[in-house]
Amino acid sequence: MKNIIILLTAILPFLSACKKEDVYTPNLKGSIVGSAFLFDEFGNLLMDNGGIKISAVGNSTYETTTDYYGRFEFKDIPTGTYTIIAEKNGFGLLKKFGVKHLGGTPTYFSANCEVREVFFLIAKSSIRINSIKITNKAIEVSTNLSNFPLVSVPVRFYYSDKQNVRTDRTNMSDVQYINDGVSGTWVNRLGFIPGTQLYFKAFVEVSVSTNYQLYISGITQYEDPQMQQTIIPQLGYESPEFSFIVPE
Repeated sequence: MKNIIILLTAILPFLSACKKEDVYTPNLKGSIVGSAFLFDEFGNLLMDNGGIKISAVGNSTYETTTDYYGRFEFKDIPTGTYTIIAEKNGFGLLKKFGVKHLGGTPTYFSANCEVREVFFLIAKSSIRINSIKITNKAIEVSTNLSNFPLVSVPVRFYYSDKQNVRTDRTNMSDVQYINDGVSGTWVNRLGFIPGTQLYFKAFVEVSVSTNYQLYISGITQYEDPQMQQTIIPQLGYESPEFSFIVPE
């Protein structure tokens, strides 16, 4: 028995030394670079795109700001997966999830390697929607448009057959461009039968010219996986909730 104890005492340190080694992951660092641009409430690109706060959120949080030309860079950021956030007062906040940074060579902040994406931060519209109603199957909108040099107003509707409409993607319409009135036929395509009473909220949503999207993809909104909601930072003032009957 004594010999067995002595043998085990000799083997145990050897077994401990022969345990499987941990997998080594290089702790590389490198830059994350990207761009963000500012647009006024009519969708026009501003000259000065500086001062936009950019955050990279992973195991740690890093912050920087854009220069005059909208460029930003995080230097010596450890490898990891980050959420990149762009924000500025009056323009709202944008996020890009799942940006993988391998370190070493610079990483562009886009999570899609095939598309060069940038942040487009658009000023919130100051146009107010005073009232909306259905007349002769057309939506008539009353706004303070006379104070603004616009021909039409881009409006996004949120709708439900119940009061207290939620502003999430499950009941969000496409943008409707409102001028003297817009056809009400789109209401019939929402899946509700004629005669149903619908409740609506409306927001003016500024968009940028498609000319800016020709060579790069501008992020103007994002899907929040936790809130399960489409976040559109540039939505203007929320209209009162209003209702009407789906036309024939």
